[in-house]
Amino acid sequence: MAHFILVHGAYHGGWCWERLIPLLNAAGHTAAAPDLPGHGADPGGLAAQRMEAYVECIARLIDTTPAPAIVVGHSMAGAIVANVCETRPDRILRAVFLAAYIPADGQSISDLAKTDKGSRVRVEMTEREGLKAVALASENLGEAFYNDASAVDLSFAAAGAGPQSAAPFRAKAVLSEANFGRAKKSAILTLNDQAISPELQRRMAIAAGCDPILEIASGHSPFLTAPAELAHLFVQSAARKPL
Repeated sequence: MAHFILVHGAYHGGWCWERLIPLLNAAGHTAAAPDLPGHGADPGGLAAQRMEAYVECIARLIDTTPAPAIVVGHSMAGAIVANVCETRPDRILRAVFLAAYIPADGQSISDLAKTDKGSRVRVEMTEREGLKAVALASENLGEAFYNDASAVDLSFAAAGAGPQSAAPFRAKAVLSEANFGRAKKSAILTLNDQAISPELQRRMAIAAGCDPILEIASGHSPFLTAPAELAHLFVQSAARKPL
């Protein structure tokens, strides 16, 4: 039995994993899907949406698990998980990067996103709670994040999605070969992704030393659009056996 910590990406909350958790439970595993600071039901608001707060949140959760956990980072959360690997290398059984940004030392999410000519993400600057925020342009949630979702599923996602502080996108990763470098890492590439191109996903996974690098024929958010297939890949990660 493995314990999974599922870390959501930008604009989302722990709610996005709700279809996946019962499938992991049915396979004999346990899972936690926390709201990052300022997301979902967390009361912190935009001011709490900082990379260092995200990393501290997941590190604290890892510290409470009785055994090393499998930590999954989706999209923006790939950078969070990379930083947690640096601070808790002995408490992570395996890091799984799902359609994720995986920075190298000194890189930010923004640095990586600027290289991705295949991304269809379009954002608008807005103001919420007196702070500058990033919001997806009209209809872009469906175009980029849920291009393979049904109308019902897209409506569900739109109801939960919220604004995002830009600060975590600019945070530079501080990673070392001694810590991040020795963590066991897997990647799951989403082959029909319109938010982070599969080409960039693959380049980042190879550069980070992910093994295995698995694939799923889905858009950016398979936890909603292909949960059974995704759960199967997670179970493979728990067994530490490549497909």
